[in-house]
Amino acid sequence: VNLLLANAAGMAQKPESIHGVFNEARKQSPCILFIDEIDAVGTTAGQNADPNRQSILNRLLTELDGFEALDGVLVIGATHRGDLLDNAITRSGRLGHSISFKRPERPERVLLWKHYTKNMSVSKDIDWEKVGKVSTGMTPADIQMCANNAGLHALRHHSEKIETRNLLAAIEDMLW
Repeated sequence: VNLLLANAAGMAQKPESIHGVFNEARKQSPCILFIDEIDAVGTTAGQNADPNRQSILNRLLTELDGFEALDGVLVIGATHRGDLLDNAITRSGRLGHSISFKRPERPERVLLWKHYTKNMSVSKDIDWEKVGKVSTGMTPADIQMCANNAGLHALRHHSEKIETRNLLAAIEDMLW
């Protein structure tokens, strides 16, 4: 089975982009089409919506169950804002199933911090438990971004290695 990754933010400009992604998925069938940030093209348009936004939403709906079959194509959409998705997208027969993931608990966050810093120059004296505690509520993507920012913080402060203070500063910067 082929895997086709698409970022909806890149498809949000023109309805033709959506058609192109779905055509590619049909060509690669059997295929899983993973659309990240689907809320960029699938939010409720509303009465005062931009006509282009409505056109993009209509194109997505047409591709999901229009005239051209999606035989052998499984479409998966991901979003942090499922509450914004148009009901027409989430109805049965289109993207009719929803799976929610809770944010990681402290032990998982500690593992994520270690994972996202494993290829960085990190002090062996990091207080991982403190970092895990302070990062309550963060998603894996948040942790990845903070790990990268901690590296930049260390560079700006002329540190050869990332230290606990760099990680804490990156977390504080993100939270504020």
